[in-house]
Amino acid sequence: EAENTFNIPNHFLRGMINSESALDPGAVGYYIYYGETLTYRGVDRGPGQINSKAHPEISWLDAFRFDYAVGYTADRLRSTFDAFKKDYPATSTATLWDAAIVSHNNPSAGRKWAKTGVAPTEAAALYVNKVKTAIYA
Repeated sequence: EAENTFNIPNHFLRGMINSESALDPGAVGYYIYYGETLTYRGVDRGPGQINSKAHPEISWLDAFRFDYAVGYTADRLRSTFDAFKKDYPATSTATLWDAAIVSHNNPSAGRKWAKTGVAPTEAAALYVNKVKTAIYA
């Protein structure tokens, strides 16, 4: 339903949520620390793996509500694609979807991909491939 509402093609949303949480509404990611100082960067939570520090406006309860998390993730995916389409109109639609997909996991990689037309890292390409080739039993 969210893919139809937000006009997201090819089950990219379902692939993202599968990749992030295996479609598990109770999924909890790692507590994330970066750099030599081990700066706390939050914890990913719920089916969309919404980061607690990046999105403090989203309650823990909402992050774990399947309907909320799917809607939030769909809106974010579509909004990112639309922003990239506006900023990089010469880039192909297929490439912009790849960039929007990876932006969920790595926003700076998504922007680089949209701008240059190529995956900025092997990890970015692998993430998008995992989303696009998800298999559901």
